[in-house]
Amino acid sequence: MSDQVDRAISSSGLLAGPEAPPVPAHLSHGWGRWLWSSYTNIYSREYEIVSKLVTFSIFLATATIMVESLPSFVEQYGPLIEATESLVLVVFVLDYVAQIYIAPDRWGYIRSFWGIIDAIAIVPGLFPILGITQIKSIRLFRILRVLRVLKLLKAAATRARHTVAKNQDTFRTDLEIYGIALFTAAILCGTLIWFAEGDVESGSSAPNAFEGLWFAVVALTTTGAGVNAPTTLFGRVVASSTMIVGLALFGVLTSVIGRAMLKSLFGDDGGEDGDLATFDSDDDSGTQVDYGSVSKVGN
Repeated sequence: MSDQVDRAISSSGLLAGPEAPPVPAHLSHGWGRWLWSSYTNIYSREYEIVSKLVTFSIFLATATIMVESLPSFVEQYGPLIEATESLVLVVFVLDYVAQIYIAPDRWGYIRSFWGIIDAIAIVPGLFPILGITQIKSIRLFRILRVLRVLKLLKAAATRARHTVAKNQDTFRTDLEIYGIALFTAAILCGTLIWFAEGDVESGSSAPNAFEGLWFAVVALTTTGAGVNAPTTLFGRVVASSTMIVGLALFGVLTSVIGRAMLKSLFGDDGGEDGDLATFDSDDDSGTQVDYGSVSKVGN
């Protein structure tokens, strides 16, 4: 799983890892060197600090989006929420500028998948500064801030490349990527269902983002336990998409666990084709043992 994710995202922007490109001349000293090490050298302390800061900011931003759906909480802690969002916005702006500055192809990075995600992480946060907060379409665009959690997948793929390069077992990394994908799907679907159903006067599936998160968990597991069915067209589209994503994630989890069991029981994960490899060995009696068959070799 980690191999596929690594290949999918390494082609869209600068990705740190053992195969990171050489240091450009303009980044070979001073702050440039520090920035380059912070984003490309997975073994450096600078990379660890920046990675933890961005990860913490992502979770903090997600929590801010969730609590914004509670009017009573916003009324009581509105200034704190705004200050937190402003702090997170500063972190993402600096991260975006740094990524562009060190990118070998800056325009290419801006147009890449991760460049677009980084831009989405910033633009919605500017609306409160401009005083644009009342229009529902703007509210939807602000909800798209939740796409910041996709940046966690980029960091996980970087660690996956590091694990593969050192010939280590990728089971833990695969589970980490799966967990991030599940978390991302739950948060994104939960906030979207809240956007779709939050204004429904009675019997709403998601009167707030926390109820939306519960709806997303139920839909992802396709259990349908104790939640109201969506009444709006957009809500039903979100719910249907969430169920399909849940089935796909269940298949991925089955594959990850299955490969781990194969490797544990038979010493092989099935390879790229998913088939058990054939194991041959010779014992001292001259008997050649082949997986699935035994034949006597005479002298």
